[in-house]
Amino acid sequence: MNIIKHSLVVLGMIAAPAFAAGQVSISIDAGKPGPVINKNVYGQFAENLGTGVYEGMWVGPKSNIPNTRGWRNDVVGALKELHVPLVRWPGG
Repeated sequence: MNIIKHSLVVLGMIAAPAFAAGQVSISIDAGKPGPVINKNVYGQFAENLGTGVYEGMWVGPKSNIPNTRGWRNDVVGALKELHVPLVRWPGG
């Protein structure tokens, strides 16, 4: 008898959300401007994979590769062309 009682309780708990769900609707007005998102929320993450950062983006200030304070000028220029607002390295 207890097995049947427990089975019915479990079955009721599983089925309850299906009966409790209400109707949901959403309306989007493309003519109204939405909230402004800070440009620094989205950016790029530079990860140390192979030579992606060291000898890739970062060459050090004494390198023969053209750089500004150790960062390769061509990489910084490419990031500016892509309008990358923020680069996180190492991770944040």
